[in-house]
Amino acid sequence: MKNSKLFLGIAATLSMGFAACSDDAQVNTPDNSQEGVTKYMSVVIKNVGDNSRALPGDSDFEGPATGSNESDITKDNIRFYFFTEKGSPFIMSTVNVNGTVTKTNMVAPTAISHINNTNGAAAEFNGVLVLGLPDTENGGYEGNTPAKVVAIVNPRHTDGFDRYAQKTLDQLYSLDVKLQNLNFNQFTMVSSSYVDNVNGVDTEIYWTDVTGNIKDTQAEAETAPAQIFLERLAAKVRVKGLGDYTVQERNASGNLADKTFRIWESSDGPTETTLSVTLDGWKLLNRAAHTYAIKHISNFIDNPPYEGWNDPARHRSYWAYTAATATEDFYDESFKFEDTNWLGNFDAANPTENILYTYGNTAFARGEKEDAASATDRSTRATAIIVKAIVKKTGETNPIDLVKWGPEYYSLDYFKEVVISAWNNDHSSTLTKDAVGLKYVKDNHYVATVTVDGTANNFTRFSDISYWKDGVTSYLANVKHYAAQSENETNLYGVVRNHIYDYTFNNVVGLGVPGTDPVNPEDPDQNYLAAVVNCLNWHVVSYNDVTLGE
Repeated sequence: MKNSKLFLGIAATLSMGFAACSDDAQVNTPDNSQEGVTKYMSVVIKNVGDNSRALPGDSDFEGPATGSNESDITKDNIRFYFFTEKGSPFIMSTVNVNGTVTKTNMVAPTAISHINNTNGAAAEFNGVLVLGLPDTENGGYEGNTPAKVVAIVNPRHTDGFDRYAQKTLDQLYSLDVKLQNLNFNQFTMVSSSYVDNVNGVDTEIYWTDVTGNIKDTQAEAETAPAQIFLERLAAKVRVKGLGDYTVQERNASGNLADKTFRIWESSDGPTETTLSVTLDGWKLLNRAAHTYAIKHISNFIDNPPYEGWNDPARHRSYWAYTAATATEDFYDESFKFEDTNWLGNFDAANPTENILYTYGNTAFARGEKEDAASATDRSTRATAIIVKAIVKKTGETNPIDLVKWGPEYYSLDYFKEVVISAWNNDHSSTLTKDAVGLKYVKDNHYVATVTVDGTANNFTRFSDISYWKDGVTSYLANVKHYAAQSENETNLYGVVRNHIYDYTFNNVVGLGVPGTDPVNPEDPDQNYLAAVVNCLNWHVVSYNDVTLGE
């Protein structure tokens, strides 16, 4: 993988003072009672990608895009949720607090300011939040101190921050996020998830333990800050390598070579030629709009090939169970090629252009049912890159109207001659080829049927026709999170939060799936894109050797 800049992600220092409220002892569970003493805590917030890898063994990282809002944190878009050791909301007073306490366990900082930048985006922040003042006689907390904290940034839900307040940790874990659109003008971030040993038990952790970080003075607290690691709920996909390619095939040795096509253009017999494909634009198919607020990881972490994918030292894991499974959980299930806004090549000089965001989607990555068995399996809801392309004769600029009937390829004009000749013989008529039309089957756009003299599908001798009208075709590449390292492993086609999926296409095999809407073909010819894909963790998954069509 290419070396990328190591990104020191979001960092915020928050000084907090606590003295517990004795009236709330039943909820707060006073595990370490210290009556009448104000306590302070300092917190440093970092992006989970800091000094960590995207997949086991990877070392490529990348900061937020210059000029983007991928890591924006302000005093208005972050909240802290405090809990007891047993996971109950830690109830707080709302008086004598230098900061905002609402919904009992939810706290807003009074100020956030960034103090340095990385890649042109804010990378470190200072914030101040003081809970409870030394004058406990007039307010503050008496009794126990909080044990755990969860941070949430930019909650994209109609209830906003309140949705997560006054919940136990278990209730917080079960909350999901379902959006009405995928306009990523804000990026939700939450405390990261990983499994660690707690009192001899493997525990899924999605909070920060702060019991050792609460001190008698603010100065003491700032020398021993608790670290909160955040990860974005979104993943980012970008594509390079659009342009012109000669169509390839795999020879008997398995190597790629230019494919020669036999195309009937007259009754004199087929001519042999190569064809080229212009990769003209891309979008994402099956973008998930449904996700868990907290990353779910514990059920798979000990199973192959995931051993080692849990990384408690870096406060993260490299896979997740995701919530999107039903039809209504996905956007962008198909496209008309006549639509606008197809994206072009990603350009590192313009990092906010030609990218798309989505939520995690691993439900169809592998398994017994509807899993993505290959990069080009269109029968799943795996999130995929769909590429619009135009077929031409090599060296020509105009698209080719191409027909495939049975094993043979035809120019559109000559195919019409073949059809009308058969029709006239069968019907004792003298119609010309202008009476012949090709029409895509309504629910199966890559297959066309023949019409004669305007009558739909009235010449069934000619059926199951592949028709590249105006050369329009499409290629699909399911987003790959992990490439199998041995014959005993399986490629994992999936999207995991807080990763960049960086695709560079470098070849095409076959002519793709013809038609104006890239739907699921039953059994198309072998066709695929060659590409290299890098996976980083806002921070890259890269597959830079992906061949479209395979």
